[in-house]
Amino acid sequence: MERFEGPFFEQLLAQSIAADAVGLSKEEFLSSSFPAGQDLAAFLQQDEHLRHSMMAADGMREVLQLCAETVVGFPGVAWGAGYLVDEESGGLDLIVKANVPDGVLPLIKHYGSDTHMSQHVNAGHPVYLVRTGQENVLAVSSMSILPIQHHGKSFACLTVASDSKNMLPPRTRHLLEGISDYAGMVIARIVAEDRVRKLKEEKQDTLALLIHSLKTPLAIMHGYIDLLLSGPQGADRPIEREQVLRKVMSQSARVSALITELLDLEEISSDAPLPDYGVFSIGDAITQIVERIETENDRRIVLELPDEEVLVEGGSVWISRAIEHVIVNAIRFSSSSVLVQSRSMNENVIVEVVDHGVGIPPDELPHIFERFYHASYLPSERPNPGAGLGLTLARSIIRRFHGSIRVVSTSGQGSRFAILLPRAFNT
Repeated sequence: MERFEGPFFEQLLAQSIAADAVGLSKEEFLSSSFPAGQDLAAFLQQDEHLRHSMMAADGMREVLQLCAETVVGFPGVAWGAGYLVDEESGGLDLIVKANVPDGVLPLIKHYGSDTHMSQHVNAGHPVYLVRTGQENVLAVSSMSILPIQHHGKSFACLTVASDSKNMLPPRTRHLLEGISDYAGMVIARIVAEDRVRKLKEEKQDTLALLIHSLKTPLAIMHGYIDLLLSGPQGADRPIEREQVLRKVMSQSARVSALITELLDLEEISSDAPLPDYGVFSIGDAITQIVERIETENDRRIVLELPDEEVLVEGGSVWISRAIEHVIVNAIRFSSSSVLVQSRSMNENVIVEVVDHGVGIPPDELPHIFERFYHASYLPSERPNPGAGLGLTLARSIIRRFHGSIRVVSTSGQGSRFAILLPRAFNT
């Protein structure tokens, strides 16, 4: 028994039909043509009903199931199957089927991204394959592979198998292509609606997290203010007024920083033009950042910069803010010194921030740039977790100025953040 991937599929590819009647005589071609008159009108009516049903479908699976169940009613069609394109791998996964024989099902469940099937679907071109001069395998003589796409992006595909000794006639193929094209538009709408729904959910989650982040410091401030207003708690326990006010000030600063970061994130994520755009020395910017952080945090930062001046094009204040967030994050998760270094590489500038702290667990690494994400690995001696927006803001800023940020980390050994920025040259 031959598989559709492997010798059988390769033979079908080698015998792929390039024109309407390749491999068939004129008599054979005419005898396989689409039914005329009343039968044709009935199929066109069925096609219209299918389009209305697809528009009312709730998801991609339902759309593909409607397509598969419809095509098996066409003359010469033995069975139909629908696949979804895996966005990450590019492979194909079978999700719906109509009249697929049990003996065929194990052979067509999945196609890897490196198979001909997946490559043709992702290329977006229909492929019609016929097996000639040999006995049929599993009563399949020909296959039609119809990508379901919209604006050049393939979402799925419809596979139609025929047990007829002749290939599917042009009119049938035209109807099949029309069905797949319309399915592509419907699925594109479903995908767009799904994205809108996810954005709404993310907004709701962001609001909930924001309320939670504001509630804690406000509750702390309320408690300290209430303590001040209530007066001394006995002669032997005088209220340290200055100490309490400093704690209130600290929580107030925390709320202010959170609001500032949210406003910055909103501004950098919008399409509005940003001020302060130009060419600046990345070395000078990093030096100023390090000096300020060392003063505010009473921490030693090792700085390594190239002797020559390296220029970057972008918003100096914004990019400085992004680098500062990365350095502060490194300090928060490390008790030892932090290394900040810069170097040029071809047309880019790389700024690296290296710490020898607790490191990031592999399961948490994909989430560190998410909004309000608080790591579980914060050292106990450094209890301030921050708002959870610093790395989110840093990545958004760097991306806005056509750069990228990457991180590699080993638990218990530390992390290395690398910021890649486009380099500017004196002209």
